[in-house]
Amino acid sequence: MYQMRNGYYYLYNSKTGKEKVAYVDNNCFAYTNVLSEDDEFGLGTYLCGFMEVSTFICDIKNKALSYSQTANIVKARYDYLPTNDSVYVNNLVHCIYFCLKDSEKNNNLKDEISNIKYICDYVYMCEDEKTLCKSNVLLKYVGMKSIILKQGEILVSNINNIGENAGDIVGFLKEKAKIEPDIHIYKIDTLTDLILSSLQAIFMRNRTIKQCENCYRTFVPLKRNDEKYCNYNIIGEIGVCSKKAYITHRKTYFSNKEIRHLYDNIR
Repeated sequence: MYQMRNGYYYLYNSKTGKEKVAYVDNNCFAYTNVLSEDDEFGLGTYLCGFMEVSTFICDIKNKALSYSQTANIVKARYDYLPTNDSVYVNNLVHCIYFCLKDSEKNNNLKDEISNIKYICDYVYMCEDEKTLCKSNVLLKYVGMKSIILKQGEILVSNINNIGENAGDIVGFLKEKAKIEPDIHIYKIDTLTDLILSSLQAIFMRNRTIKQCENCYRTFVPLKRNDEKYCNYNIIGEIGVCSKKAYITHRKTYFSNKEIRHLYDNIR
């Protein structure tokens, strides 16, 4: 049976295209906790949320942020994150803090911050060059930067390999597998793991990473890869970018139509 160590896990459901981050602190509840459909978000939500606060994280010098400092940074961006769901915000706060303290404890915080910067640079490059949005290209990039790329553990696609000692959990997984046959689990030990796991899931789904043409923030188009505007809240305004863009487009369309009508009348 696959034993889940205590800590954070990133889950990607390749059938529904949903993701979540969950903390496991008891093997008895590891599967049900991580595989629960509760608190799942659209693909790329955690990546884009982290990109919102990455500049602050990368400014860390020698000592990891305290929990309150981490919470203040994330919650300062609360209204403008990909989703302002309190569970998502709290998960992001806890995961960032947990990973930073773990890196500090292992005396590799400086290397971790360097890795984060490299991966954030890659995300920004993906916004400009769509050919980079592929798993094999990501693999080459992290190899050049000497970063370890984790492989996801597919827990549900082969029920027979789980083992009979799991008891009731086997039955739970069999029922789960009827609906969601491919659930990938990545162990998150560092923030680099979180970013890379999310990137792999995005590329596995043949999604791209884009920069919103209104607010210039990173987002992952979930319907069409040629989307120009995100669905995040607009800083300092009420509403979201895609809605504002639609309204602006309609106003421009009708304005041009009226001008054309006047021109045809006086021509």
